[in-house]
Amino acid sequence: MRSSRIAAAAAALLLSIAAFAGCAASSGEVAPTPAPMFASDEEAFAAAEATYRAYVDALNAHNADAASLPRPTDFLTNPLYQADLDYSRELNAQGKTPAGEFRFRDFNLIGVEPQKVVASVCLDVTGSRMIGPGGDDLTAADRDAVVPLMLTFVESEQGLLISESLGYPEGVRCAM
Repeated sequence: MRSSRIAAAAAALLLSIAAFAGCAASSGEVAPTPAPMFASDEEAFAAAEATYRAYVDALNAHNADAASLPRPTDFLTNPLYQADLDYSRELNAQGKTPAGEFRFRDFNLIGVEPQKVVASVCLDVTGSRMIGPGGDDLTAADRDAVVPLMLTFVESEQGLLISESLGYPEGVRCAM
């Protein structure tokens, strides 16, 4: 009888350990693979391009009328939104105002991962200017006319948002 109690206690202990191990494994140690956002790379590319087009349109509208909607920041994740807000505050403190229009071209898909899309773009800045406090044009005469950027888009409840916008390494140029 005593050996059956010991066997029952050992079995209960093993079941408890097994149950605990099962809970530990499902509590975040092994994360499930996230489902892809898009059915194909082409669909991901189209969504990223549409998001960036809407962002540039909002940026141009904002340069013409700061009260315009949607705001350019509506297309940015929080860290990029904060950087944009800090930059805007810095310009405002210096009495500078961006004006004019940006255009983009050569939008190319670099890669699609389950929860992000990476693309390159050439941003044409020839139609934009930086206006100083007295209305004078402060735009650098020797700036590049077209700026190569690498963009990262991530999934959100609103659709894709831009989470990173990085200049290409030195030496990479966009064709005019």
